[in-house]
Amino acid sequence: MSGNKSLWELIEDQHSEDFSIESFRKLGGFNERLGSWGPIINNSRYFKSLQLEFAKILDSRFTKELNIGLNEFLSKIKHKDTGKPSNIFFKGDQVNIDYLLSAEEILFLFKQLNEVENILEIGPGFGRLPHSILQYFNNIKKYYIVDLDFMLTLQKEYLGKVLSKEEFNKIEFLTPKEINNIPNIELTINIDSFQEIKPNVVSGYLDFISQKSKFFFSKNAVCKYHPSSIDISEFNEEQYLAALQMGLCRDVVDIFNDESLKIAKENYLKSYCPKNMKMIHSQDCYGQYHYYYSVLYSS
Repeated sequence: MSGNKSLWELIEDQHSEDFSIESFRKLGGFNERLGSWGPIINNSRYFKSLQLEFAKILDSRFTKELNIGLNEFLSKIKHKDTGKPSNIFFKGDQVNIDYLLSAEEILFLFKQLNEVENILEIGPGFGRLPHSILQYFNNIKKYYIVDLDFMLTLQKEYLGKVLSKEEFNKIEFLTPKEINNIPNIELTINIDSFQEIKPNVVSGYLDFISQKSKFFFSKNAVCKYHPSSIDISEFNEEQYLAALQMGLCRDVVDIFNDESLKIAKENYLKSYCPKNMKMIHSQDCYGQYHYYYSVLYSS
């Protein structure tokens, strides 16, 4: 029984045999116990730490750019904890990564969102951004959502639960085949999905946007990467090869090399620019992975 041993005696028992000066700082090695840094450890410590840091950064930006704090902004969006997300507390209020991401996106688009009346979002996930926009901006009269059937089912259930009846009735849910039924749009949004769609389909969406939309906001990955670069040794090779064929930015890049990412971002800005549009604003994403990039194009 180890009940009489001190903490460090127990640590010595665990690590003394496998200690090597040649490798003690590798992932999973002894230095993770010394430095409290275990990047692949199976708990949420670092994820929640990054959420807290993200909230601090957003709060500072909201205060500087809009003269309101992050909590004041998020207080307008009700039922953010639906679905049991991983929450942290920031200045006394619960926040989670999904709505921190929405806050970052809304801050980027704040001027346009105050001016437009109709929006199209292609592939909005479970619906965090339409939820946030429709509850904060009363000027929005119509919000079109285009997605696959099974995703539309999830979005209808989630948004039906978190929005008021009046807010929910502003949404029109459409499949990709029905997109041509949409009239001219002021703002089109795509976040984290064009990189998962076949290139010819993405090009079709960009053609539609160039013909019918005044603004286009893209927040997507600027490149592909190999799983080994994030220390994944076992992965589905078939899925990986299929993923490499999706989107318009298909170069495999070292995502932890800032020079490589700079080149990839330049390619991304050109690749996702619809015809007859020009870039008016771009920005690194803090909340998303660092190989994502936010850009706004205008006709």
